[in-house]
Amino acid sequence: GLDYFQFSQTEDNGGEGDLGTELDLYASRKYDNGLMMTARLGMFTPGDAYTAPTDENQTQVFLEAKYNF
Repeated sequence: GLDYFQFSQTEDNGGEGDLGTELDLYASRKYDNGLMMTARLGMFTPGDAYTAPTDENQTQVFLEAKYNF
């Protein structure tokens, strides 16, 4: 699947309102023995509310396993 998020401030505190955007890509697979595996890649691009050194893109990758018995 693919998810897209756009973040902004709900109240004006004198700064920029654009917090950034995030794009998530994920895939899941169910196995017959009750195991489900999910791989996810998330990429966050900071908006104008962030300044250096926190204004760099962030990437997160993880693998999740769930087992039902």
